[in-house]
Amino acid sequence: MVIIPKIVDEARRHFNCPEIRGVFLENEGTDATTGSHWESRIAATEFMIGGVVQNEVISIFSLLLLSATGFYKVDLSRAMPFHWGKDAGCNFYKDACYSKPLNTQFFCKKKNKKGCNHDKSGIGNCHSTEYSDGCKKINTIAEETCPNDQKSAEYNFGTGETFGEHSKCFDSKVMNK
Repeated sequence: MVIIPKIVDEARRHFNCPEIRGVFLENEGTDATTGSHWESRIAATEFMIGGVVQNEVISIFSLLLLSATGFYKVDLSRAMPFHWGKDAGCNFYKDACYSKPLNTQFFCKKKNKKGCNHDKSGIGNCHSTEYSDGCKKINTIAEETCPNDQKSAEYNFGTGETFGEHSKCFDSKVMNK
């Protein structure tokens, strides 16, 4: 657990949870991941988690940690927007996918079900990873990101999907006939 005051304060703001006393580190995997990466279930899209994700970000958490070591001069304004868990509250931070009711903005229930990822920037399938404490989330498929330039000229007549610079994903049962 990281208990550096600036990081703890940022976590309290980000997750909207004043009870946070420290930021969790990974508790699963090998010696290369356990205790040396952010906990995947609370930082699933961060560059410094133990696994690889699509559209990862280097968040303020990682920049603050690098700065706190004293080895790096860090420009905190270069932090990328980090939406995972934003304002989700203490239940999300402490219990993640085990909280009741399930926070469906960030987690999903049915393995392999196709849907939108947490920030609506892509389409993926619901599953867990070896680092997610059993929590399932939509993992974006590389070629299914909404602003994908290669897909921008495509139109799927069966589902009505289009891709382009300003596209966002949304879940719907509407189908073209």
